[in-house]
Amino acid sequence: LADTFKVVGPNGPVIAQFGSEVVLPCLLVPGQTPEGMLVRWYLSKWEKLVHLYRESDPQDQNKDQLKEYQGRTQMFESQMPTGNVSLRLLDLRLSDAGSYVCFVGSKNLDEQVQMELKVAGLGQHPVIHVAGFRNKQIRLACESSHWYPEPRLTWSVGNSRNVTGTLEISTESHTGLMTVRSLIEVSRGQENRYTCQIHNSLLGIQKQTSLQINGVFFPRVTTRLVTFCVFLLMLVALACPLPCLLQDPPLRTELKCRPPREDYWDLQSQRAQVDKELAYERGLSESEPLRYLRHAETLILDQVSLNPWLIVNEAMTTVRGSDIQKSMPDNPERFDTEPFALATVGFTSGLHYWEIEVEDKTSWDLGVARESVTRKGDITLNPTNGYWSIGRFWGGFEANAGISVRIEVKTRPRKIGVFLQYQEGKVSFYDADLMVHLYTFQDKFTEKVYPFICPWWSREDIILIPVER
Repeated sequence: LADTFKVVGPNGPVIAQFGSEVVLPCLLVPGQTPEGMLVRWYLSKWEKLVHLYRESDPQDQNKDQLKEYQGRTQMFESQMPTGNVSLRLLDLRLSDAGSYVCFVGSKNLDEQVQMELKVAGLGQHPVIHVAGFRNKQIRLACESSHWYPEPRLTWSVGNSRNVTGTLEISTESHTGLMTVRSLIEVSRGQENRYTCQIHNSLLGIQKQTSLQINGVFFPRVTTRLVTFCVFLLMLVALACPLPCLLQDPPLRTELKCRPPREDYWDLQSQRAQVDKELAYERGLSESEPLRYLRHAETLILDQVSLNPWLIVNEAMTTVRGSDIQKSMPDNPERFDTEPFALATVGFTSGLHYWEIEVEDKTSWDLGVARESVTRKGDITLNPTNGYWSIGRFWGGFEANAGISVRIEVKTRPRKIGVFLQYQEGKVSFYDADLMVHLYTFQDKFTEKVYPFICPWWSREDIILIPVER
């Protein structure tokens, strides 16, 4: 056995993520254990015991261990004969950060090494949404949680230009992690792609999300508003013409200020119509759903391409998985392996919007598919294969973009709205109840595309719901 040894630790700080596990490295040189070895891991001070090991009694020696470390520390006992006395720390917390000492003692020698542990929180992918309107500008909000230490948040417009926004930071009481929120106000312009980037300096990792806004969504003064103002002035003029205002007797003024009854009611009717149209136009500027509703589609599922393991209702508007295969002709259009369904109608131009009810279903995918997609055998959902789709797999929402892109949601969507802009090569997905943007694909369509649904093997219905215009 070794009579002399050295204790070797890391050259710099050990950095690990919140909630994960970390190994604090501590090795003996030469790679053997000294006789009567004792290993004591402690935090800054000797009495702050993190883990204790005695070769003479290798049973649990942690009765004096700090309470916050109980059940979260392990040593590699099978590797100790080769000099590995490292410590594994489980379920990392922010409070675990600090200076740790690996002390190794024997009958003849004591050695120790000190190391720094830093704990970082790598937050969720940021979410950008429209937070409101002000004058002729749109207010965009970028939010993300579970960061530590305080991250750096930046906005950019187009490919390079940076913009400055307000920044709010709050701390989660039970974890100590941070939630960041930033607001910017943007105007109509040639560049309409906004990117929010959040950077963790400790990990050197950045997460970002982009949102593209069409100019049609910016508030504007409309012809209906001008028309309304003209009618309002006419009403005032008819109610109080100038000669009438110059008359002194109140009664005579009252009589002369009244327009002919038929003119009055005609103007009131026109004003009511303008009010109605103005309210509608204002809604279009402030609420994306109303604009999409003008392009709403009523869809039904296509029996010819339907996978035989799927069950649909008589109206061909609901679909779910089953464990019974129906007898169907194996025509070239039919999906024979994957539980996919297409709508009967496809699109080669224009704007189109539809909604699909998913409720609390744990697994599904939906979006659009190219007419020429492979329909036989195993299929991977991604744009290269002709599918632009998002989905839910158990608890998480993802965009199938070649690599899975996690979609963060505050509330679980009950209905998904799909907005296809064929000429622009865009497919956008929304929480149809809240009209919160979830994800947008930007590509180029070269052939007909069809609405697409995959319920996987869920026994719960996914429903193509009619959208009221």
